[in-house]
Amino acid sequence: MTDMILRVAGTVSLDLDWLEKLRKDFLTLLKNMPRIKDYQDGDKVREGIKTYKVRFYDLFFERFLNKHLKYGYADFGISESDAKYVEKKLRKVGWDFYTELSLPLPYHGTYMDEGTAFVRFKQDSPAWESRIKRKAQVFWKEVREVIEWVHQQPGRGLSVESPDVEIVSIEGFRVEVTGYTNEHADTMELFKAGLRLYKKQAASRMPILLKKQLPLLVTFEAHIDKGGEYHSRGGGEIEFFASGITNETPGRVAHILAHEMGHHLYKTVLGGEGREFWATAIGGNYGQLDLADVIRAWPGDAWAFELPKLLADKDPILALQVQAFTYDRDHGGNRNEMQKKEDFQALLDKGTKTINVPKIPISGYANKNSEEAFCEAVGLLVGYGPRAVHEVVRGWLDVVLPGQIRTAALSTLRVAANFLKTAGYFDVGQMVLFGKYKNKKAIIKAISVDDRGVPVVELEPVPKGRKQNKVLGLFNIWHADPEKRKSFGV
Repeated sequence: MTDMILRVAGTVSLDLDWLEKLRKDFLTLLKNMPRIKDYQDGDKVREGIKTYKVRFYDLFFERFLNKHLKYGYADFGISESDAKYVEKKLRKVGWDFYTELSLPLPYHGTYMDEGTAFVRFKQDSPAWESRIKRKAQVFWKEVREVIEWVHQQPGRGLSVESPDVEIVSIEGFRVEVTGYTNEHADTMELFKAGLRLYKKQAASRMPILLKKQLPLLVTFEAHIDKGGEYHSRGGGEIEFFASGITNETPGRVAHILAHEMGHHLYKTVLGGEGREFWATAIGGNYGQLDLADVIRAWPGDAWAFELPKLLADKDPILALQVQAFTYDRDHGGNRNEMQKKEDFQALLDKGTKTINVPKIPISGYANKNSEEAFCEAVGLLVGYGPRAVHEVVRGWLDVVLPGQIRTAALSTLRVAANFLKTAGYFDVGQMVLFGKYKNKKAIIKAISVDDRGVPVVELEPVPKGRKQNKVLGLFNIWHADPEKRKSFGV
């Protein structure tokens, strides 16, 4: 396969010691609940619970119930009827526990900032914590009864085989490979080509990725419908699922790796000001799209996810806007029911003339929330090059990662950088000065970006009278407080 560093394999016994460790790991995660003081704390706990959930599903459902118990029950010293009894006793309680393993902290985005998401979390978390503790206790009880019942007779016991874990060096990256066999040779060659491409293009387009590179894991045995996942545990790592990259291209592998690295940069490098700028840029990047135009451009019986490829030469912007609309930002960014032409026609027939979409789309998946938008921009830039990311979006990237984006337009950057400098300085509701001599007063009503991605503010003149609100660039206003201006160097 490649240069070997270490190989590890073994068997996990599903005994009372295993159950106690599973229970203690779960309780350790819950002990962090009182320590969650803000959204960032909650995000870390959410990542920990997500990791626990993925590993629990892989071992308990994929390896034990769906494989070893179903086809290898004789190895446990039990009969087929015994295996069916264990299956019936454990699957439902296990699934009830598994489905609750999601911290009720909404992802922030266009319609919900971090503060609002955290308020909702504080409201929902007590009921969630009570509910998951109750389901966990039922699960522990049923598993304990099964383990004790199996061990009543000598020579019986439950276990799962852990796949071979090989720690190897691929293209200079340290990679932990799980479950690889010769049958996976083609996928491994694809993965190696993707790493080679990622290394080359990250160095020329976004070198900070290589400076902050995380350890990589590649899982060949699990069949999960996703290409990769970022884990924050232990300083961070990125996991690839071979089933999600089979038959893909090296560019897609590079895209996935850069996307998942984007989560690491977003959480550890951007900082509060950088995330605020990015969220504001994404939040101000929305406008109305005529449904009649969508229906006229829709090719045949195509699905929404096929539009970017089918309309690549005709109207790629519209294709991405429609694809973005199919991700519901109000419900965790999950796909909604708007997937076919007839779905949009039905919406038009009900009287809806327009839909709210990104004016400068990044990708459909980017519409989930502002963090995913950042990761998609990073992934597309590294995987497919500058042509895959709009110039304005490249400008936003350079603002939050100054000097690290080698293709951004300087004119956009100068204006956007000024906004980043003022992040935390101006806020909605504050009194400011504007006009040629900065002697006119106004109140900030909104902060957003215009069609070119330039940060702007909407001002309400004081006194209001019959005067209309004005929209100005951030560099055209001063803070009304002299002390604030002094601290800002004005």
